[in-house]
Amino acid sequence: TFFIEAAKQYVQKQIDVDFDETNALHRLAVYLNVSHQYSNREPTGEKKQALEFSLKSIINQINLTG
Repeated sequence: TFFIEAAKQYVQKQIDVDFDETNALHRLAVYLNVSHQYSNREPTGEKKQALEFSLKSIINQINLTG
């Protein structure tokens, strides 16, 4: 649940509208963010992967369509 709440906050800060848990794109953005954070959770000396293109694309779609 920590990852989910953090992802919701991240998405809310990135979009220009209020977060709507019933909106499929909003939920998908949260799921993609959680997946990315979980996959990159281990502290390593390796460079962390940048936030995936798919999440950035969905955030752009939300901002364009509301």
